[in-house]
Amino acid sequence: MRFGLILGDVPASVSPREHFRQLLRQVHAAADAGFTLLSIGQHFLYGDVRCLQPIPTLARLAAEVDADVKLAITVLIAPLAHPVWPRSTSSPRDA
Repeated sequence: MRFGLILGDVPASVSPREHFRQLLRQVHAAADAGFTLLSIGQHFLYGDVRCLQPIPTLARLAAEVDADVKLAITVLIAPLAHPVWPRSTSSPRDA
């Protein structure tokens, strides 16, 4: 059986550095517990919380997990971006 985890947001009062440290702890704990899918969404103007942008965040997290852990974006608000940006930053790059 496979299990996944949606990585969430944190209150804006948490510093960006601490936010990322917490995210790394979640990712390591999930991988150690056998989770095989990690996902993150994209949100703008989301009240008093911070959401890290999914593509650069997942690119960084890819270095923290084994190849059997899949990374996914659950929400990508493409209409707010230049038409080339989503395709150029998210094309498959499997080795």
